[in-house]
Amino acid sequence: MDQMEMKTLSVKLDAGEEGKFTGYGAYFDNVDSWGDVIVKGAFEKAIEAFKSGSALPFLWQHWRDNPIGVFTDLAEDEKGLLVTGQIIADEDIPNSKYALKAVKNGLISGLSIGFIPVEYSFKEDEGAGLIRYLTEIELKEISLVTIPANNKARINDIKSVRDFESFLREAGGFSRSKAKEVASKGFRIANNLREEDSEVKETLKNINKLFTKGK
Repeated sequence: MDQMEMKTLSVKLDAGEEGKFTGYGAYFDNVDSWGDVIVKGAFEKAIEAFKSGSALPFLWQHWRDNPIGVFTDLAEDEKGLLVTGQIIADEDIPNSKYALKAVKNGLISGLSIGFIPVEYSFKEDEGAGLIRYLTEIELKEISLVTIPANNKARINDIKSVRDFESFLREAGGFSRSKAKEVASKGFRIANNLREEDSEVKETLKNINKLFTKGK
């Protein structure tokens, strides 16, 4: 099962009286705190789908049942994913009036994308460790959030995590504790392994090849 991930940016949202705003949902070519780099062009198919009429929810705090507005444009520029939208402040839309007031007064400065990684690869980067390069992203939603900059959360399907733990133990020879650590924290845990864990590092690289083969 594919897992939806989230990335959050602290950005200056310019919201007018009618709630119209512009901001960045993602930045390109910088390593975030989870060891990911979004490559320019990663949102091309998502933008094409949006412009073809595919729905892109604008949510409050990633709450699926609490949309607070609409998006009017998505575009990639040299900096990142530029989004334009409108917060529809209405009594019948929960949290919408608060959201608009909070943005206008600088209390909220976070946009967060909910996405599924479609195409990606891993590369060892000197000084930064194992980096995941995201080259195609399926955009599921964008939320207005209060989380500070450079935070990323993952919504994990528990069954998928347990399956991955079993795979690491059976195919990779990991101990129960090491498999659980890698499954919960991702491949980036390899950067912090001790020298005596060199075999584990090598196994991780081999598993990475299995996941990225053909990408």
